[in-house]
Amino acid sequence: MTTESSISEQLRRRSVVPVESTIPPEMTIAEWRRRRLAHSVPCHHLHDTTTRYDAEAKQLSFLLVCRMCGTESGVQTQRYEPRFMPRAAPPHRLSLRPAS
Repeated sequence: MTTESSISEQLRRRSVVPVESTIPPEMTIAEWRRRRLAHSVPCHHLHDTTTRYDAEAKQLSFLLVCRMCGTESGVQTQRYEPRFMPRAAPPHRLSLRPAS
């Protein structure tokens, strides 16, 4: 085996990571995400931070997400329920500017 083929074989093995994305019919999305988070293996790439809100459980999850291999790891989960009260905005009066 040449050095070049050895390097390309190593690159192929390290860069292709199968990711399971089929949710079994008897499982909810939240259960599948929890199971996937529990089985995720930490990688050594740089990670982005993101949040996910589960409206059913009223929980906000803070995650680290790897864009290279798609792994996610939970940092913290906390109970959260938005208390947004929509109300009508006052009407705006449009002022016309003279043409210049």
